[in-house]
Amino acid sequence: MKLRIGKKGISISAFKLTSAEIEQQAVSDLLNYHRTFLSRYGKKAINPLDVESFIKELWNIEVDYDSLPQSDNEEILGLFEPDKQRIIIDPKACNNKGRTSFTVAHEAGHLSLHSFLFVFNNGKITGWKNAQPPADKNIEKQADLYAASLLAPEREIYDFLREKGLLGSNSITSPIDLLIHGSSFQDRFGLSRQALEIRLSRLKLPMLNKKYGYD
Repeated sequence: MKLRIGKKGISISAFKLTSAEIEQQAVSDLLNYHRTFLSRYGKKAINPLDVESFIKELWNIEVDYDSLPQSDNEEILGLFEPDKQRIIIDPKACNNKGRTSFTVAHEAGHLSLHSFLFVFNNGKITGWKNAQPPADKNIEKQADLYAASLLAPEREIYDFLREKGLLGSNSITSPIDLLIHGSSFQDRFGLSRQALEIRLSRLKLPMLNKKYGYD
């Protein structure tokens, strides 16, 4: 983790996290969630991950669904309102379950990775340190990677590949044919097809019949 702090505080564009650090943070949060859930309710949390429950249990933040103002330049899928302790998801923009889960998980990435953006009061996030949330590609990419790591942890992907007979003792035995296995991966991890392809691509897993052409 690399961070530059100046007279005005943290330089957002200089806040650097490696992919490994983000993955590690997501896995740590996931373990914390499962321990917390078991302790509070006396039973294991379900799979695929219920991201609304994850947000609620770790940060006491609610997820609401309502229309958001859209522009011609950018599609707004969701946003965080710290003063109201809620995340708003636009159900029309997030038009499938996988996209909705990923958007909520993305907001969780900001909560987990970017605490320097927020004002805290009695341990709760109550506002932004600046007048409005920052728009920075660097931290948005970090939140995306966190979301993918949270919904589809690397170890669980390899376990699933092994269940499918696609993984030998040391390496994958054949490319993942998404025409055959894509739906089962999406169901298992709660990912959209696009998010699934990005995740498998980042893990350098070979695929057949891709829709989105990620390398």
